[in-house]
Amino acid sequence: MEIEIREKIDTLEINKSCKKELRKNSVIVISIIIFIHIFFIYQNPEMFFIFPFFTSPFALLFYNFVCREYKYERVFIDFKEIAFSSSYFKKNFELTYKNLFLIENIQKIEIIEYHKFLLRELIFKNSLKETFCYVISFTFLDEKKFNFAYRMEKDEAKRVLRRIEDFLEKQKIYS
Repeated sequence: MEIEIREKIDTLEINKSCKKELRKNSVIVISIIIFIHIFFIYQNPEMFFIFPFFTSPFALLFYNFVCREYKYERVFIDFKEIAFSSSYFKKNFELTYKNLFLIENIQKIEIIEYHKFLLRELIFKNSLKETFCYVISFTFLDEKKFNFAYRMEKDEAKRVLRRIEDFLEKQKIYS
């Protein structure tokens, strides 16, 4: 995972890119989906054209569940607002901002710790080392929460949080 921080006089832009991890997990998930389709079509050849139509929503949900932590993410902060953007594709990620909020509505910015993958913990029980990941959580006055950059290491999360708070304090916007 790569975190890129660009600070200008009046803006702060933080980008998270997990290109390698997203590519690896996408190949694994698509291979599993193709294997399952081949297996069921082999069992029922008359379902060759119908089966993909019925299972594609489940395949998309499976893909989103496995690859959601590896999205391209961006936080853009200026004097008045903060914008969040995320996408599985770099082109979409660079073109759109999906959620805009006013800076003065920020109630709290914090680092939250979470387990990497709960299902993995249930399957392997105590045989795996307990690993934690961190996310930067923005809480707004209307009780909306947005998380940025899943699967960060603790030091990286502290560095990003410090840069955000320093920028906002420098602009005398957030205290």
